[in-house]
Amino acid sequence: MSDRLTAFCLRAFYAMAALSFFYVSFAALYWNRSAPLAITVAAACGILLLLGLYRLSRSGAFTALAEDPRRRRIAVTLLSLVFLALCLCSALCQLEDFTGTDWDLWIIHAEAQNIAVSPFPDRMLYAEYFFRFPLNQELLALFTGWYRLWWLIGGDGVDFNLAAAVFCVLCLWAAHLLFYHTARLWLGNSRALLAMLVWVLFPPFYGYASIPYSDSISLPFGMALFFCLTKLCKTKQPLWGAAAGLAAGMAFFLKGTFAVLLVATAIWLLFQPLGSRLRKMACIAGFAACLAGFITLFPIFFSQSGIWGVFDRKAQKDYWQVPVTHYLMMAQNANGPWVEKDYEFTYGLQGTYPLDWRNRVCMEVFWERVSSRDLLTNIGFTNRKVVETWKDGTYQVNQYERDTYYHPDSPVLSFFRPGTRAYTVFSYASNGLHFAFLLLTAAGMFRRLLSRQRLAADGLFYCQLCLFGMFLLELVWEWRSRYLFGYIPYLILAAVAGLEALHALAARVKRPDLKSPA
Repeated sequence: MSDRLTAFCLRAFYAMAALSFFYVSFAALYWNRSAPLAITVAAACGILLLLGLYRLSRSGAFTALAEDPRRRRIAVTLLSLVFLALCLCSALCQLEDFTGTDWDLWIIHAEAQNIAVSPFPDRMLYAEYFFRFPLNQELLALFTGWYRLWWLIGGDGVDFNLAAAVFCVLCLWAAHLLFYHTARLWLGNSRALLAMLVWVLFPPFYGYASIPYSDSISLPFGMALFFCLTKLCKTKQPLWGAAAGLAAGMAFFLKGTFAVLLVATAIWLLFQPLGSRLRKMACIAGFAACLAGFITLFPIFFSQSGIWGVFDRKAQKDYWQVPVTHYLMMAQNANGPWVEKDYEFTYGLQGTYPLDWRNRVCMEVFWERVSSRDLLTNIGFTNRKVVETWKDGTYQVNQYERDTYYHPDSPVLSFFRPGTRAYTVFSYASNGLHFAFLLLTAAGMFRRLLSRQRLAADGLFYCQLCLFGMFLLELVWEWRSRYLFGYIPYLILAAVAGLEALHALAARVKRPDLKSPA
């Protein structure tokens, strides 16, 4: 790609992305039904806190700490252990009842326990569920292997709830460490330590995230993808492209909304100067081959290995699988984000009509709902989806509200249950930083748009590309704030660019006018 075309594409992207995130930030603040003024004040406090930390990271003492290998390792170890301890505390406090928070969660853990104790059954207990939702098969496979290890060590007396909590915490911890090492390669030692600290300070990591489900379990795989891409860019070794492809496949099979990462990666790779044309083709080919290989081979392994029973994958897919267009259809229902009647409608088509026909039917209903509203009504509906998706900086509240039999019985749990005084603290702290991230992301994009320097398709561009892609996906997908959880690392890194923009602006304002000598 020529330099002129690259510059044009990057400018066009930043124009669209900056406008989109300014719109997201102010729309979600203005139409925030809970307490728009209080949330705005919290966001201002969040920005001031991040600016203070950014100024600290530029100080001589902090820079000396970050550049000294021994002291830096101590700081990184302490931050990672503090994060690990906080996650473990939250997970253990939610240990007894975590399977009651979500029907999907209960099915996955019950099946994993069954297979861990008695592998190679004739048929899974809840086989139809995994035929219907195949993207949860990898999650089942991971939990099965983890539970099997615990069962081999502890026997029949093993506490599988504890095993699940530990696995979830280890995944969050691994994501945190991968995040730091990725940030260090792009931002340097000081700002990477700053980003690592901000991660530890962000309350949503200790709420619903400590419940072992796909949101948390998928996070290290998404970060592994970014880390491998970073190493690919720095070393230009095709093996890192292959590793990135494998990580991308595993991330996507754990969380469908990570499809955005796949598209963003493909776009980002096109902009990368990976050496000679032949080497670049080898890097991209390695990524594509491993991604396609995992997406193709894992379902075959799951259906034919016998660990979860042997079944005809194609026949079960045609009979049971929920079509992708079902989620597009349901996203256009004013009673969303999840609608029981829409689920019953799609479920009623299963077993009678093939998958491709069910896809067409759901797509027809999607277009019927869109066309039944005039242009202004569609704009208003889409705005409502944007607000409902991005206004909740806890990324979890709907998960706790929808469960009627989940009763907090500890001081820690009261932080995460709406209606308690402690939750008010959790909500304002989470939303303050969440909206600070959004506003700083928009500021960073705007600064790059106006920059006279040559724009680079660097790691920050990749983060901004992923966030913009998620914004576009949520315009047509289910509107759940929980789906944003996997993009928190990219929000934190994109916010660093915004902090740089505000720091540069402040320096320009404070700079004294140069006067000519008398």
